[in-house]
Amino acid sequence: MTTETDNKEMVTTEKTDMKLRTEYKYRYIMKDPGTGGLVDIQDMKKNVVINGAIKLTDELAVLPNGDIVATKPLIENQRFIIAENISQISDRKVYGTHSGEVIEGAEVDDKGIIHLPNSTLAIMVSLDKDRYVILHNNKTQRESIFDRRLGTELVNATLHHNGMIKLATGQ
Repeated sequence: MTTETDNKEMVTTEKTDMKLRTEYKYRYIMKDPGTGGLVDIQDMKKNVVINGAIKLTDELAVLPNGDIVATKPLIENQRFIIAENISQISDRKVYGTHSGEVIEGAEVDDKGIIHLPNSTLAIMVSLDKDRYVILHNNKTQRESIFDRRLGTELVNATLHHNGMIKLATGQ
């Protein structure tokens, strides 16, 4: 079966032994290893395997039609992948792991805070960087506190004058 995308053809293999999935967490799943040094990408939305993708990182791949997609992340519940310092990607880009697509208008600041087009903020999950990141929001004149282990903003946490963080649980 061939799928035409952007006037380029991609060879896909039907997975006849799989039921059509209407619910999936991550659209693209990298099947490693593929053939000839390439990888196969399972597209959960279309229920096909795309043959001959190029692996950029453990979480990014170039499909045969040239599209760059985010695949299932290494860290569970990672909602975003920041692509930078990759030759095929000129600027720093943010990909959503659920859709696998670039999030147009999303930007990443120097602290790793992701500024999404809908004015919300997020952070990538990390198990090896400092757990908490504090950002002074000039628009709201308040401190935003992010937890890198959870990948979210701690909404009811407060920052004390001595630098300690009081969580909503009282800890």
